[in-house]
Amino acid sequence: MAVRRDSALHTLTKQLTTRFAAVAIEDLNVAGMTRSARGTVAAPGSRVRQKAGLNRAIFRRRSWAPR
Repeated sequence: MAVRRDSALHTLTKQLTTRFAAVAIEDLNVAGMTRSARGTVAAPGSRVRQKAGLNRAIFRRRSWAPR
């Protein structure tokens, strides 16, 4: 599985470098992005259910990332 992932990653990066003059990479703070929206008793969070759905989507998409 790792070889297949590496091959797909190599193919994608090769396509990007041949199509574009400049490619930028962003190092996202996934831990900060997926922090809970519950808040505290004094300052309760809002849209907690929406945030939970966003967190699930982030973790699903992150599965392809190199380890």
